[in-house]
Amino acid sequence: MGRDPKIQAATLPSLLVVFASSHVLEFLKPDGWKLLIFSVLAFICVGGLIQSYAFVDDFIPPPPFYEELRPLDLWAPSMLLILPFLPFYSILSELLVHIPLPSGTFFKPPLGCLLLSYVEGAWFVIQWREMSWRGRRISSILALLPSVFYISAPDPVFALSGAVLSFLVILVHLVAFYGLAKAVHGWASRPTTREIESPQ
Repeated sequence: MGRDPKIQAATLPSLLVVFASSHVLEFLKPDGWKLLIFSVLAFICVGGLIQSYAFVDDFIPPPPFYEELRPLDLWAPSMLLILPFLPFYSILSELLVHIPLPSGTFFKPPLGCLLLSYVEGAWFVIQWREMSWRGRRISSILALLPSVFYISAPDPVFALSGAVLSFLVILVHLVAFYGLAKAVHGWASRPTTREIESPQ
């Protein structure tokens, strides 16, 4: 049987009303903690891109602040940051990066990474505030695990920066994706309008 055209016509507007009324994007409004988390993630994004100059074979001038950032480990945390988004990160970057740059310039603004960092960072802050003390403790312990790889690093500054920033990145991922899974489960478990209106 074909779908009722009246119902079909009303489907999209109804979804838009539900989307707007449920304040789905409320978490994107900036506040102090969201901006702080975003600042750290943005530093990792930009710093990791700058440090990736070490893998360039062509003789081109290094990007700004390359020498100043060499003592820190930003490249590994930046790879951890974009790892969950790799399926569409390159597509997003291609859509966002249309800034003309001089010939021979290595540095390009990581707009895709910055956009994802703000969205995930803002979502992380909301979920962290709602998470129980037990959930926070478990997430923090799990996020500490990759730090063991820095124990044998000879440079203490390099090891400490890599361990701290990797911990933060993984903690953001764990809390944000846990919150996303919980939100999707809650949305999928909601009774439909037909189920609510049907007689018992």
